[in-house]
Amino acid sequence: MGLDRPAGGKCGWLRSAAWGLTSLAILPGCLPVELSKFVVAPATNVPPVDAVAPPPVEALSAQDNAPVSAPVPPQTTRPTVGDPRPLPTVPQSPVVAPLPSPASKGVPAREEASNKLDVPDGLPFPDAPLPSLPPDTPATRADRDRAVVALFPPLPDLGNDPMPEPDAAGGLTLEQLVRQAVSANPNVRQAAADVEDARGRWVQAGLCPNPTVGYQGDQIANAGSAGQQGGFINQTIVTAGKLKLAQAAAYFEFVSFQLRLRRAEVDVTRQVRADYFATLVAAEQVRLTRLMVEFVEQAYRREVAMVRGGQAAAFEAMALRAIVTQQRTTLVVARNRYVSAWKQLAATLNAPHLPPTPLAGQATERLPQYRHDALLARTLAAHTDFGIARTQVAQAQYRLQLERNRPIPDLENNLYFQRDTQMHSFQFGYQLGVQVPVWNRNQGTIASAQAQLVRANAEADRARVDLTRQLADAFERYQTNRQQLALYRGQIMPDLVRAFRGVFQRYQVEPDKVNYNDIVTAQQNLTTAMSMYLTLLTNQWQAVADIGGVAQLDDLYDATVTAPADAPADTGWPDALAGTPDKK
Repeated sequence: MGLDRPAGGKCGWLRSAAWGLTSLAILPGCLPVELSKFVVAPATNVPPVDAVAPPPVEALSAQDNAPVSAPVPPQTTRPTVGDPRPLPTVPQSPVVAPLPSPASKGVPAREEASNKLDVPDGLPFPDAPLPSLPPDTPATRADRDRAVVALFPPLPDLGNDPMPEPDAAGGLTLEQLVRQAVSANPNVRQAAADVEDARGRWVQAGLCPNPTVGYQGDQIANAGSAGQQGGFINQTIVTAGKLKLAQAAAYFEFVSFQLRLRRAEVDVTRQVRADYFATLVAAEQVRLTRLMVEFVEQAYRREVAMVRGGQAAAFEAMALRAIVTQQRTTLVVARNRYVSAWKQLAATLNAPHLPPTPLAGQATERLPQYRHDALLARTLAAHTDFGIARTQVAQAQYRLQLERNRPIPDLENNLYFQRDTQMHSFQFGYQLGVQVPVWNRNQGTIASAQAQLVRANAEADRARVDLTRQLADAFERYQTNRQQLALYRGQIMPDLVRAFRGVFQRYQVEPDKVNYNDIVTAQQNLTTAMSMYLTLLTNQWQAVADIGGVAQLDDLYDATVTAPADAPADTGWPDALAGTPDKK
């Protein structure tokens, strides 16, 4: 039929694949270091095993449904690992009479057509032809080799990864990155400018009004004389302590902007930490993904070798090539993720053209063991949002008092002096006036200031609710990812390693009970688990950065909010791993 199905019956190609995959094993470094103790060494010195003929296959007769035993092909002894002998040829199985078609039983043609399984129309390449190779005979072996090479060309080189080589000095530390970002980030510079702006308004609010000086002339050209020539000086005297009240309100606004500057620095620190950990995890993702690509490529190359030797069908190698290509696309994603993570970190540092530089630290370093009660107490006691809320209350109180005093009129003083050119004498005058609050007694502004005071008094409660929710969300993600990572490190990944090793070794000994697809499935399970492990690692460090931002921690390992590494888990939250210390 053009499928190039190897001889040996239903499982002949599966049994022959065993010794072709003998050296397939997990590469060192594919898994976290702490899992190496779970890796089971591949079987060595496996003696040849005489395959035992399987029990008769029960087939249904086309006429009376009576059981008929299908003939069993003779078996051969499997070569051991490294056996230089050529591959034995498994004799062809006797042909079993095919079951009658539905049409011979009177089944309508429509029902017969519905039993066919094919690729639906509309999918990409639904009519891709099945591969066909020349038979594996001495006369056609050269043609078969050329066809296999044309059908399965060598895989392209994986190329270089985008990460820089490790630095002998250890690389940039998180503390260095934070200092650089705080000094160069535009958000921090804007917040610092806002502080100076508020400082200027604070000074300005307490200054007295300037006097007004001018010229004054009266009775000019009276009787041909210059009249009375002189000048005046006008000064407004602010009463009821309004200048002091205005300056006090401006002072608390200045303090509020100082706290906002501190919050801007914390926000930048939080972003630097998140980008730093994301870059570390992205580099680890590239490293592990490349190892997994090399891992699956081993199986593919050996499958191609079995196709060349007539021990496997071409479409089976194509299935493995699809898996290899999918894994290579995962490596492309991992590399792009690293480049993006580094560019985001460089942008946070306000150095967008900074090339990838080695970073100190590891994505698998020890995780802080936070205590939720200590984090919450610190957040509610020292967060800048509560300081801003307190200054807003004080500022609103002074503004309300200022608006209440504003209807009290200020004194308008006017002093003038003149020389009478006709009388040849000097004269002085003085005016004192006030604005009478008859219609405008500042009622609307007072009502507005009262509402602002009510709002300011509620700001602390709003901040308490918001920060408590933020901390609960970040701590939930921290706990969930920490616990899941512990399960992956302690149970899931080691079990999948054992499962792969076990399936592979059993396939070497009992190929009639384990087929090659089981090995591929175990391999893919391990690859999928590795992807989930990396996702959890990313989410874990993002949660740590968020906790540091909400609690405004200068040190992520602050002893006031963390427990020792060997301490039991926080009892304030359900912990599925209460008896499993979180060690990395």
